[in-house]
Amino acid sequence: MKVLFSALHFANLRNFESVVRALAGRGHEVHLLADEPEGFGGQALVERLAADCPGVTWGWAPSPAGEPWFPVAQK
Repeated sequence: MKVLFSALHFANLRNFESVVRALAGRGHEVHLLADEPEGFGGQALVERLAADCPGVTWGWAPSPAGEPWFPVAQK
């Protein structure tokens, strides 16, 4: 199974660390995604998870700012 965790900041995923580890331990693919960087240690957390657990990856969400619908969605 493929699982996606998406959050504003990676630090928000700290409450799910044990869940991510359990899913990866059972052979699932887990991708961790964040919208923007932060200074609370969240990026170090996801880097550690990806290094410790095969099947765990992480990345940044693409910015919707260049999309034609974005100004309307902000309103």
